[in-house]
Parts: sequence; structure tokens; C-alpha cells
Amino acid sequence: MHIMKFKNYGAMENVPFYFVKDLEADSDPVEKNDIKEKTIKLQKQKPNNYGYVLMQTDGKLVKEIARRTPNSIAESWESGAHHGCVKIKCEVTEENLSEAIYRTEGLSIGEENTFKKATKCCLCKMSLRADINDNRPDKIKIPLIYHGGKHYDFHHEIRELGLVSEDKIEIIADNMENYKAIIIGQIKFIDSCQFQFPLLEKVANNLRGQERTLEQLAKCFPIMAQSIPQHLLPLLTQKSEYSYELNDPDRFSRTELPSRKEFNTVLSGLNYCENGCKKCKHEIKGKKCNGKCKEDDLKEADDCEHEKIYTISQKQYDHAQNVWEKAECKTFGDYHDLYLRTDILILANSIQRFRMTMKEVSGLDPLNYITLPSFAFDMAKKMTKVKLELFHKGQEDMHEFV
Repeated sequence: MHIMKFKNYGAMENVPFYFVKDLEADSDPVEKNDIKEKTIKLQKQKPNNYGYVLMQTDGKLVKEIARRTPNSIAESWESGAHHGCVKIKCEVTEENLSEAIYRTEGLSIGEENTFKKATKCCLCKMSLRADINDNRPDKIKIPLIYHGGKHYDFHHEIRELGLVSEDKIEIIADNMENYKAIIIGQIKFIDSCQFQFPLLEKVANNLRGQERTLEQLAKCFPIMAQSIPQHLLPLLTQKSEYSYELNDPDRFSRTELPSRKEFNTVLSGLNYCENGCKKCKHEIKGKKCNGKCKEDDLKEADDCEHEKIYTISQKQYDHAQNVWEKAECKTFGDYHDLYLRTDILILANSIQRFRMTMKEVSGLDPLNYITLPSFAFDMAKKMTKVKLELFHKGQEDMHEFV
């Protein structure tokens, strides 16, 4: 009889390290299109920078990098990817990672003796013989997480990694354009959106909740609090804005924030007029205002009758200006680097919160998976302890029935 049950005991172990990464790109307009192609190309994306954080499994920020360079993919791979590699030696700590994973520091004499005499795994209760142990250091995959990588960032990565890495590249794809995961050596590229993470703006708002004091925000964003001055947390725990289509070659040396119109993007379209038309929450829903709404309750309307000339609202632009001033940005390059770091740190905080919650509930680390459905299926099998009978030879009629 063929039985399906929970067997993925390796997923009960926490990943030792993980990366959270992001990149930004120049958006160069495409002037000519091939008339034979059905798809009209509007822009060509060229990565110009990268940033990542390297996290320990307990949420400690080990390393943070943000660099502006035209060779962002190649350089980030050479300088960053192997910091978490378990092939030879971990460069993050002084310990060899194979020892760090199985270290016994801090054990009492009794615990030490029990550890040395153990013959079965405490998780799966199977033999500790090396030939069946799937958690050996050379088999552990280090997750590298992008937000929205499936539809965008993975394309930049795969285009260049074949030229700079000698390791075999494995791709788990939905189709020719969307990749669920990329595995290169011991680095596993996964997309947080595959775990149903919303837009970063929503992610940040969910983490913030109603918390407002510096101490509360530091608890909501513990990873960001390790990297960002505490007085900036009220500003940087919100998603800021960036001028993605500003193609001025000297933009990073500008000493002022770009104008509101320079934040316009083709992808987001034009949403706001120059008159700053506002509506209350009742009018936005198509209802009549009860007259009790205050000025602070009004929001800039994107459905007024005036011509739209801006992508972002005045409130969003004011927030960007506030970030520039409070963070004491000297150039647009400073603002750009801070924007990149903020996005990465917001995502890192949400991933760590998600990991800890799921680990507490199910005993599984979701970063051992590449999608939410695969994690949820293992979680269901583990928690229900169900044993499902599978179709086998002699049950061809059941296949036809299904």
C-alpha cells in the first residue's frame, strides 16, 4: 500500500542564514519596436545598484550592503552570495558553519553526554547515520528572498548569473517568463509574493499597526532598529517614494529632492491634478458627507474632473521631502541608498515575523519551501498526522474516475 504522510523532517530545522535582497534599475525608453512583434516595449531596464541584508535565523542582522554599480548582479553574487555558503566556511562568523549548525556550546555535562550517545534524530526519530541524514551542511539551501522577484528581479539575476557563476543553475518555472525559484549551488532564490505577501506599503502598515512611540516601533521593526537610528523609525517604517524614471545621468549628485513631477511613472500612470482636490472618506465611497469630517480626514482625490499631471499625491511627496530632511540627505544618491535599505529592512522584518509565527504554530520553517501551498500542504500533513492512500498499480480505474 502506498501512503502519503509527513516526511519532510528537514523542514523542522531553521535555516541557519537567509538573505533579503533588492535592486533598482534605470528605465530607459525604447524608441523603436520591431513591427513583427505583438508586444510593444516601452522601457528597457538596466540594474544600477543592489542591496541586501544577511540574517541569522534568530533575527540578528549580520551584514548589510547597499551599493551603486552598473555591475550590480555580478558584484552582489561575488561579494554577497557566498557569505552564507555552507560549502567551505562561513565568512560571517569565526566558526565553521558545519560546526555552528551542530554546535553544543552551553550544554550541561548531562546534556553533553546525552548528545554524544544519541542514536536517533530528535525530530524524525530515525537513525543518525550520515548516509540518510538530509540535513548535512552540504545539502542545506540558503534562501535569498526578493519581493516580487518572480515577475521582475529574477529576470535580471538569471540574465547574468550564468556568466559569473560556475555552479549549475536550476529553475522552477511557471512558464518562460515567470520563475518560482532559482537554485544555484546552495543559494535558493525565492519570492516573498509566493507566500502571499502584499505590497510593501501594506506590509509596513501591517507591522506598524497603531504603534507610534519609538519603543513600540523598535519592537515592531527589530531588524530595522539594529540598522537605522531610532529617531528615524517613525518615518522609515513607512513606504517612501522613488523617481524610477528619472534618467538624468547626474541625478545621484543632485543636492535637492527631484520635483513631484519627476516621480511620475508610466506603469503607475497619472493620478492627481495640480489643484489638490480632496474628498472625505464618505465622498470617496460615493456617499454624502455628514459634515463631521475634519481637514485631517480628507484625502487627495484621484477621480476629480481636472487633468491629471502627477503620479504620487502631495502627501506622498511631502513624506519623501520629510525623509530627505530628517535623514539629512546631502544628495539624491543618499536618498536613493536610504530608500533601498528601507525597502529591504521592511521586508526582512515581515519575513522574520512570518517565520517565527509559523514556526510556533506548525514547527516548520517556511523558508525551507518555495511557495505557500507547498508549505501549507506539509503543515496540514504534519499537524493532522493524516495518512493518505495513493493510487498504485492495479487501481488504473481510479485514475480514470478522477
